[in-house]
Parts: sequence; C-alpha cells; structure tokens
Amino acid sequence: MTEEILEKSLREFDYSMFSKVKESLLKELLKRQRQNNLKNFKSFAQQLAEEKICDEELDFVVAAGNSNRNENFKKNI
Repeated sequence: MTEEILEKSLREFDYSMFSKVKESLLKELLKRQRQNNLKNFKSFAQQLAEEKICDEELDFVVAAGNSNRNENFKKNI
C-alpha cells in the first residue's frame, strides 16, 4: 500500500465507533435540542396571531362584510 492510499484510508475511516463518549454526547445534544424546542414552542393560535395580513387580503375581508352586523341591524329597527 502506498503512503498516499494509506493516508487517504486513514482520513476516511470513521473513528467515532471507538469513542467512549459518543453516546453521552448524543444524549446531551438531544436533551438540549428538546429544551430549546420547548422554549421556542408556540401554539397554533399564537402562530396565527403573529401572522401579518397583506393589504389585498384585508380588502377581501372588508368587501365580504359581516353577516351578523346585518342581522343585528335588522333587530334594532
């Protein structure tokens, strides 16, 4: 085996299978990821409340009107 082939083989080899800390590191990283996900979790209602509505969508809402408003108006007459 030439020196270049040996060097390439050693570079490409996965040494992590011999690591004694691999599992503990993985568990720690997963634990931190779960904690971050819980901190950043937003309910669907919160996500909807934060969404922005564009002017065109707002125009459609205004044009659609409110059917309850018409019923309330008729009751007051």
